[in-house]
Amino acid sequence: MPILAGDIKLVASQVMNDVPEGGGAPTSTVIADGVSNAIFPDISELDRAGGRVNLRKLHVSVQTADTDTYMGSNIIVAEPPADPNVSVTLFSTDSTFDRRTAAASRVESYLNRGPLWPGILYENHIAGQRSVQILQEVSTELPAIGQTLVLVQYEGLSNEVQQYIRTTAVESVTRTFYDDGGNTYNKAVVTLSISDALRTDFTGSPATKALTLVTNAAKMRDTVVADAGTYVGVVPLSQTASIGDFTVNATSVYSQLVPSAQTEIPITDVRTNGLSAALVATGAPVVQSISMGFTTSTSMFVGGPIYPGSLSIVRDGVTATDAGGLLISAAVEVGQVDYDNGIVSLSTNVWGSGAGTHTVTATPATVPDLISHQRAIRVTAESRALNYTLVMVDVPVPRTLSISYLAQGRWYVLRDDGTGKLIGISSAYGVGTLNYSTGSV
Repeated sequence: MPILAGDIKLVASQVMNDVPEGGGAPTSTVIADGVSNAIFPDISELDRAGGRVNLRKLHVSVQTADTDTYMGSNIIVAEPPADPNVSVTLFSTDSTFDRRTAAASRVESYLNRGPLWPGILYENHIAGQRSVQILQEVSTELPAIGQTLVLVQYEGLSNEVQQYIRTTAVESVTRTFYDDGGNTYNKAVVTLSISDALRTDFTGSPATKALTLVTNAAKMRDTVVADAGTYVGVVPLSQTASIGDFTVNATSVYSQLVPSAQTEIPITDVRTNGLSAALVATGAPVVQSISMGFTTSTSMFVGGPIYPGSLSIVRDGVTATDAGGLLISAAVEVGQVDYDNGIVSLSTNVWGSGAGTHTVTATPATVPDLISHQRAIRVTAESRALNYTLVMVDVPVPRTLSISYLAQGRWYVLRDDGTGKLIGISSAYGVGTLNYSTGSV
């Protein structure tokens, strides 16, 4: 007599509760078919409001005296829960005797610790903070919004503490520090807003030129996708499937694994072709003499917004001009230009540390409100390429063009720097050129 479908049963594990020792070896307790709450408890109002993960370990048992060969079996979720806020997902740890802690660790192992982040946790942070400060090199790429990092305190020790943090906003400012010898160096102080508050105190490190970690300081690491679990569930079809179909259309391929601790607030009344602020020239170049000690610690204000590409500063035979927001002298970057506010700052004392008279030539600019124009390129299997060329209907004003593209669920943006170059945070994201005469990109 062959093994029948009714001979294959689900049996409970040793501990059927949400406790660390939950799970374990199989028992002789058969999970009754069609009985409410035979596996999971009722959903309380507290769980419905805040969310909850219930983990239960089940075993497959063949209960028959027959000696036919057991060819294996499979388990499916045949029908989704009626409540859209409840989902049932199956996964296996490939272990007969493991406990709930091991199963929970498998779920949490979607992200794993990666290499050290090229920066340090800047000074001490306390539990409850919803922002984290990092000290890193000015040229180092900033963490992306939505990126997950991990803070590790006492790494490798018995009292190790770690927390994964997800960034919701990123701000960076360049600051000047002094070493023990009185020499200056610049570092970027990056402030990350995080979705969940810090659950414990983390020891940071003070600013040093080499970004050295102090003893027992917390380390900041990047994360890599481990995707250690394979999950299966059930979702309804969005379109009826027929016998012989090679593809089916489901409502979603996603399922809920853990409650969300983040609330999104939509922004209303924002037009898709919103306003773009662009500097436009308001007249002929203006020449003025400014006497001051123009050094790395003192910025120069030229009187108002500067039209990109029109700035020239001359003193003692040394000339510096602007290019893409940078101040250039003899083909070397010596400072930065804030076009919108008309402020010029130095990163090196090209004119020394004393005062002097500077001949400043610049075209005044203003910031009118401009309606932006948009154009989309649909990327399909046939149109995929490493290079794209297009001509804008209207020639973009300098520093107003941006190109955004989506890759693996993350948006990347290339922007016009005012000199005709299209660049992103990193050249790895792509580069391009813009011809201001023809509008070709």
